[in-house]
Amino acid sequence: MYMHIVNYTRGRVFIARALIYSDLVIEQVSMTNDVTITVRVNKERGKLLRSPVVIAVAAEPAKQPKVMEIENIEAVATAVQNMLLAAEEMGLACMWRTGDAAYDPCVKEWLGLSAEDHLVAFVYVGFPAIPRQERHPTDFAEKTTWIGWDEC
Repeated sequence: MYMHIVNYTRGRVFIARALIYSDLVIEQVSMTNDVTITVRVNKERGKLLRSPVVIAVAAEPAKQPKVMEIENIEAVATAVQNMLLAAEEMGLACMWRTGDAAYDPCVKEWLGLSAEDHLVAFVYVGFPAIPRQERHPTDFAEKTTWIGWDEC
């Protein structure tokens, strides 16, 4: 098992191999009395095999009394969006997911998070299966309506 932990002021980023994490998820699913357990186990196992790397991103509770909890979560979500943009620029493919695992106390514990921490994203990172299409951005003026501003 290998995991790289980077601490930021507003969150933690955990990078781990998908197979290691999938064992925990499968264990959690197997503890239920669901009649379709095989289907659920295979579905959960398949989720983490979608890409070679899954990055779990969490927001810690604010330690300063004046910082609102939602602001911490929003700051971490902004960092995730920037990760997606940077990865695409590097030629990688990414997908931001959450799902039930983001709210599972056992998953938080396995990642070394406290019960108060918020799992904001599981970022699946890999190489695209299809070539990147050439982009033709629309000019912002075609998408923007200015209200209450005099035109220059």
